[in-house]
Amino acid sequence: MKRILILLFVSFFAFSCSQNEREQDKIQETINGFYKSLNKRDFEKMETFLSVRMKQKMAYFRNVAEEIVVYESYKVKNVVVNGNVAMVEVECVDMFDNKIFCERNLDKINDDWKLDVEIL
Repeated sequence: MKRILILLFVSFFAFSCSQNEREQDKIQETINGFYKSLNKRDFEKMETFLSVRMKQKMAYFRNVAEEIVVYESYKVKNVVVNGNVAMVEVECVDMFDNKIFCERNLDKINDDWKLDVEIL
């Protein structure tokens, strides 16, 4: 009986870890897609990585597109997932060699992670 319980516990733990890794990979894909399309000024592609609320903010970005900084590199430093919401810390280095730490909010919508605005 103990062996069965231990086996069930180990199986559940392994499933939870692999599920968490899949979510982390999906979040990484969203962050990568966002920054790549931002750097290319491809706002239509960028919108595919945004929530509906964030898309509403895009008019501003389109108006100042030439002034948006290009990020030479970006790296996800920390991810905290709580159900269908995630907080991601991203370390960015811009074209002026400034290191910036950004916190990005993501919502899981239809099994996809979308960047969202912060709701206070």
